[in-house]
Order: sequence, then structure tokens, then C-alpha cells
Amino acid sequence: MQTRIGTGWKGKQALWAVLIGLGAVAFDLAQQGSTGYTLQRLGLGLAVVMFLATLSKDGPDSVGLTWRARPSWKFWPKRICLLGVIVLACSLVVCAVLWWKDALPAMESTFTDKSAMLRNLWLSCLWAPIEEEMLYRVALCAPLAAWLGPRVTILIGGLVFAGLHHLYGNLGPNHLFAGLVMTWAYLRSGTILLPLLLHSLGNLAVWLMQVVLFYRG
Repeated sequence: MQTRIGTGWKGKQALWAVLIGLGAVAFDLAQQGSTGYTLQRLGLGLAVVMFLATLSKDGPDSVGLTWRARPSWKFWPKRICLLGVIVLACSLVVCAVLWWKDALPAMESTFTDKSAMLRNLWLSCLWAPIEEEMLYRVALCAPLAAWLGPRVTILIGGLVFAGLHHLYGNLGPNHLFAGLVMTWAYLRSGTILLPLLLHSLGNLAVWLMQVVLFYRG
């Protein structure tokens, strides 16, 4: 797969891009549980992304800071639906195996009241996707794509994204598959807007499930 992500870094610039990107992600992973949903974390992601963009001779396009999607935005609506079905199907297979082994966790809503429900909608569908996509798609995957190529980057992006949610304490099968899909979409489209949209839609689906569990409970 060809991608415009990670282009424009040569020699020492490529080395700096990898070190800065991996360093930012390692720092965030080390701090998880205390830095989520904060201006400091958001600022870290934005600062690293802007540094990587200025470091590349191809500018913002090299890290996906562009409105343009490849091959075009018309290409993506059907693919987004297909990607959602793939993530759901893979997650259901894992859940079925866990249920068969009597290891499926009980499904309970994490909302304590309606105000918490509305606050979680804002955080999970807008704030968290921006925070996490800046760090775990752009800062991590753009330098890796230049260094290791798209295929290895997709695998690493999925595993690290799942590891992040393990540190959050809410790891589910959807996180691994979603991480793989969003990294692929990022590299394929050449814009961070697509995985940001996918991330928000995925979190919205989880939020709606939590709402149903809240009212049923």
C-alpha cells in the first residue's frame, strides 16, 4: 500500500521524527490513568504533530493535516460502513469465544446519572478522539510509516492502541480491531480526519450501548 503519510523526512530528520513520536507516545503510556482528558495531554499531542509537520519538507500533508482524502471523499462512505461491520463482526467472534469459555465479563453501564451520561458523550466522542488520534495515529504512525513501511505500522498501531485501553482498564476486542482499521484508514486516506471520524463514530456506538444498559439497569 502506498501512502503519503511519513514522506519528506530524510536522514537525521527521519531519525528525529521517530524519536520524538515514539518518545511522546511512551511518555503518554507511562502517565495513563492521570493524564486523560486534559489540556496538557491535548497540548502534547498538538505540539508533537506540529513539530513533525514542520520537520518534513512536505509539510502538513506528510502527517495527514489536510482536508483532502485519497483517492477522494466519495470513495469512503461505503468503506466506512464496511469497516464498521468488520470491527463489529470480529469483536462479536471474540465475545462468542469468551462466552463459550464462560469468561465473558458482565455488561453494565458505567454511568451513574444523566449528567455523567452527557459529560461522557462530549469526552468520548470529541475530546478523546482528538487527544488519541494526535498521539496514537499521527505522532506514532507517521514516523513509523517512514521508518518501517505501512504494513508493520498498521500492526503496531493496532497493538499500541489496544495497549492504551488496557492501561485505561477498559480493554475490549473492539479496541484492537479498531486500532488496526483506523491506522489503515489513516495511511490509505492520507488525512487524520478519516480516523478521527471513525474514532468518534465508534465511541458513539459504545456510548449508545451504555445508554441502553443505563436505562435497563
